[in-house]
Amino acid sequence: MIGISTTTYDLNGHHLFHRDHNSTVKTIASRVARTATLDGGSVLDSGGFSDGDRTIELVQKKPTTADIDFITYIVKTYTQVVVSCSEGVFLAAPSKTSVSRTGDLLATFLVKEQI
Repeated sequence: MIGISTTTYDLNGHHLFHRDHNSTVKTIASRVARTATLDGGSVLDSGGFSDGDRTIELVQKKPTTADIDFITYIVKTYTQVVVSCSEGVFLAAPSKTSVSRTGDLLATFLVKEQI
């Protein structure tokens, strides 16, 4: 399950999704940059890990009209929301949403920090 709520009071600002197994909540990445050098080698610059590097992707199979309306409202109206999932509670920016050709609801949230 993934819960999404606004950071300020909004009567319609919360929704619970029974996420599909294709949703990604556990993907993490390290801040690593690779630069080619003139001698044919490379230099790796590692900045470590931050929760701000996470991207949470919600996939909802057979979404209801309420599911689609809520995500559309959130993406259009809010710059930050609270996303609760099995990995924790995060402050995140709703980045984009779409409905696939098969009718699945897709939503992407860029994590700012774990709260």
